[in-house]
Order: sequence, then C-alpha cells, then structure tokens
Amino acid sequence: MKLTTDRPLTLFDLVMEKLKPGSKNRGKQIVQYSLIELNGTATNDPRTLVNPGDVVTLERNQTPVRKIKPPFPILFEDEHLLVAEKPPGILTHGVGESNWKSFFGMLAAYINEMTKEREHLFIVHRLDKEVTGLLIFAKSLEIQEYFKTHWKTVEKLYCALVEHAPPQPEGTLESWLHEHPKSLKVSSGPQRPFAKFAVTHYRTLSQEGEYTLLEIKLDTGRKNQIRVQLSDMGCPIVGDFRYGADDTVKRQIRLCAYSLTFPHPVTGKVISLQIKLPKSFLNPSSVDEYYK
Repeated sequence: MKLTTDRPLTLFDLVMEKLKPGSKNRGKQIVQYSLIELNGTATNDPRTLVNPGDVVTLERNQTPVRKIKPPFPILFEDEHLLVAEKPPGILTHGVGESNWKSFFGMLAAYINEMTKEREHLFIVHRLDKEVTGLLIFAKSLEIQEYFKTHWKTVEKLYCALVEHAPPQPEGTLESWLHEHPKSLKVSSGPQRPFAKFAVTHYRTLSQEGEYTLLEIKLDTGRKNQIRVQLSDMGCPIVGDFRYGADDTVKRQIRLCAYSLTFPHPVTGKVISLQIKLPKSFLNPSSVDEYYK
C-alpha cells in the first residue's frame, strides 16, 4: 500500500494516522516488521521524517511480530539480516561463556526464544566495547559471505566528540597502525612488518562548548583506527583515556556509529538507517560517568 501526507510527520505518526493500529505498541510493530520504502529507499526507523510529496510504500508482515521486547533496539529485520543498536560498555562478541553476555549473544538468545525454528546469527562487523552504534548481523552464512565480499558497498558514518579543534575543519588522516603484542594498544608509526595502513576522513559538524563534534568516514577498518588517528591529530575522543583524553573524570567514550547505508544483499534495495545521538553524548558530565 502507498501512504502520503499533507504535512511533515514521522514514519510512526504516519502509520498511526493512516492505518489506525489501535495502540502505539502495535504501530511500532508494524513499522519494525513491515517492508517499508520512503521514495524507494528502505527504512524501518519510526523517527524517519516524511514530508508532503514523499511516497511511502508499506508491505505488512515482513517478519513475524515478536511477543517479547528485544534486549536492544532493532532498526531493521527481515529473514536475511538484522541491524541493531549496540550500547556502550558491552562486547560485540565474547569468547566461551562470556559470549552469552555479549551483544551478539543476547540478540541470538532473544531471537532463538522468539522463533519456533532455531534461527542463527552471524557477525558481519564489530564495534569496540566502549563504542555505541549500529551493527549488521546476517541470518545465514551466505549473507555473511556476501557482506565480506561486498563490504565496500556499505557506508558507515561515525560521530566523535573530541577535545580541542582540528587544525582544519575537514581533512584526511593516513598512517600505519601497529598493535603492541603485549599491551594490545595500537599506535601509529613507520611502515614495518604487520603494520596496517589506515585512512580516515573527518569533517567538523559543530562546536560543543570546549569540544568539537566530528563526522568520520573510513576507507579502512583497522582496530582502534579512529581513536588512534584522532589522538595523533591532537584531538582525542572525549573519555578515551587509553588514547590521551583527559582522565580527571571517568567518562564514556563519545564515539558512535550513527549511520549505515547499504544495498540489501537479496533485493538490492538501498537500506539507510540512522540513530540520534543522546543528549548526554554532547554534554559530558563534570562527575564520574558509568556505562549504562
């Protein structure tokens, strides 16, 4: 079905107004588990803005509606993959028994509990424990392999709140990264065996008091790449004590993978998902903070 509006509305409000599902929970389920396109671009984010002239197409029952609330926000899901929002302070994937306390483990347990037939999740990419943001999980080895071989078609954007201001409002950072075998800390240095070349693009979005909000785009995906290269530039990420940030107050690291855009591996439709930065992201507390 096609949905239109004569005034700006969020996708959720449009569904509530046009479909009259009877409750907000049912409206959220329709948005989350239907195949929805806004002007030809797939989205399942209820916060997506729909303007006059936009066309929303909606096909119901993309996946069975789950009866229990998921442990983390799921922004997109179908029979092939899902995209969920990882909070800070939790591993993407653990080892052994700790895996069930990881982001992957809790999502997998939730999905298995909600489906009559056991479903599997496969990791596509990772975020550092301290970092929040969007992660893709495949539901088959074939989809996982697709992303491995077509990873360059996935555009990831990050937001980083950094100390000080960069020397230029936008630029490109390039360096060779090497991981210390004992401390596992990553550092920049000359090209040498086992060093990996890293390229990071940044641009200034705004000044937030004494801090600067940057948008980050990667050409490579090395361990701790953003954290190391921003620190090398003289702009460590707020809260990132490991790489030179002010450590007088314990703070959550202000780095968020806030945007994902990629062609669906089966349908070819462009999936574009974004999350909003929480207010606390831009306003570090003057007292100790803890992962929540």
